[in-house]
Amino acid sequence: MPLSTQPCSKGASPPPPDKGKDLYAAGDYEGALKAWEMTLKSIGYINSKDAYAQDSSKQKIDEIANRAELNAAQACLRLRRWDDAVRHCDNVLKRHPLEAKALYRKATALRQKGEYDEVR
Repeated sequence: MPLSTQPCSKGASPPPPDKGKDLYAAGDYEGALKAWEMTLKSIGYINSKDAYAQDSSKQKIDEIANRAELNAAQACLRLRRWDDAVRHCDNVLKRHPLEAKALYRKATALRQKGEYDEVR
């Protein structure tokens, strides 16, 4: 079963893969954030059902989740939602502690919050 046709909780469908990207490019950061968060909810649903148990499928799901988290973090930075940006970055860093984009975006959010000691 292809990833894009998997239902998320309560019967809603995940957004098309590029919907968030298109909304972000159009300056609709709120809409882009909602699209990426819906993608993350769909991935959570898929993971809860263990729908993709093979290693290659899990790796692909992980890549999609990382991309959605990083994109959501960037949208949060644009929306000045520093705590949400940090949360999205932390979700990536749990799986990939040296992910450069997550480290940079987290540092940017922490700097904006004035939490300079945490940036190190």
